[in-house]
Amino acid sequence: MADDPQIRKLSLGEVHRALKPYYWRLVLLRLLLVFISMMAAGLLAIPLVVFIIGTLGIGLCCLIPFFILLIPVAWANVIVHNAYIALIDENLDAIESIKRAWQVTVRNIGPFLVLHLILMLIRFVSVLVLSAPLIAAALPLLIALRASSAAWALAGGALFGLLAIVYLPLSLLVISVLNAYDLTARALAFRDLKDNVRVLPLGTQPLPPQETE
Repeated sequence: MADDPQIRKLSLGEVHRALKPYYWRLVLLRLLLVFISMMAAGLLAIPLVVFIIGTLGIGLCCLIPFFILLIPVAWANVIVHNAYIALIDENLDAIESIKRAWQVTVRNIGPFLVLHLILMLIRFVSVLVLSAPLIAAALPLLIALRASSAAWALAGGALFGLLAIVYLPLSLLVISVLNAYDLTARALAFRDLKDNVRVLPLGTQPLPPQETE
């Protein structure tokens, strides 16, 4: 809609009305992906729990190499985001959007994973920065709790509550901006990469019929 030259200013009301035809398909896609993730987590958790109990907890040390499974988790996360984008961008149903997301992501695995890692790093750093003022606001409360007077503890709690109330709207605003930036970057990447065709290495392309003869 923002690319349409006839739309001078895009309002939230117009975005809301444009989203209505996709709403229930998005809900169905979300429920479907939640069901798949719960089934996968359950199938993975059962043998792990049996293994840990059977080894009396010693098996936890053997599970450290399995942290490499975080790579497929990141890969699945990219596909999930692309499925949501494909559903709206190409007007697909829930199943077709998953198939389309898989197709586009497999063709562009490198760029999508790099973008995912960059966005995760930005979000991680932002969370650390957002946590710093809240920790600083809790210092008066911690100091007051160590005091012997109940009045100091009450004053410290009141100050912390006041700072938290002031800080909450600011943190929600920053998180909203981060979410908008994250989704925008993923949507633009999907639209830019969805028509890319995987290029085969030199020598692997099939020869034309006249040459094979």
